[in-house]
Amino acid sequence: SYLCFGNQEWAIRLPAFCAGILFLPLTSLTIRQFYNDQVAIITLALVITASPLIEYSTNARGYMLICLFFFLLLNMANHLIKQSDKTIWVSFSILGALGLYTIPIMLYPLAIVYVWFLASTLKTPNFRLRFRQLFLSGIAISLLTGLLYTPIFLGSGPKALFGNRFVRSAPSW
Repeated sequence: SYLCFGNQEWAIRLPAFCAGILFLPLTSLTIRQFYNDQVAIITLALVITASPLIEYSTNARGYMLICLFFFLLLNMANHLIKQSDKTIWVSFSILGALGLYTIPIMLYPLAIVYVWFLASTLKTPNFRLRFRQLFLSGIAISLLTGLLYTPIFLGSGPKALFGNRFVRSAPSW
């Protein structure tokens, strides 16, 4: 966004803000898939008033994007449990890689989706097929993530990613 709008603070924070706005209807959609309208409304009320999520929507550190990717992956996985679709598997893999590229801690939400997917398909007749598809998706996510990080490794070396002196933990309050 800074390439389009310039090196302004609002331009740098714009993707996180947009992700925060998109997260609201996605929350409602996701919860409705698993529960009902009443639970979705209560969840949405909690999400709208959650101060950490409001902060994530404005601080441009990528956490709101992780929340958005996580819920998108949950939606896709829920669909893939019921019916395999090559387009959704490809989208699932791309979103997983984009999440890992955004912030490597996306590994935790991605692991949650994988474990839930496996647990949900464990006793189904098509478990072996779904396991194979999920495994191939994991390989695709790994390769795509490596591809996305390649320019950083080649241009600046691994220290730019793992030992960056400019990236520090935010102070806890």
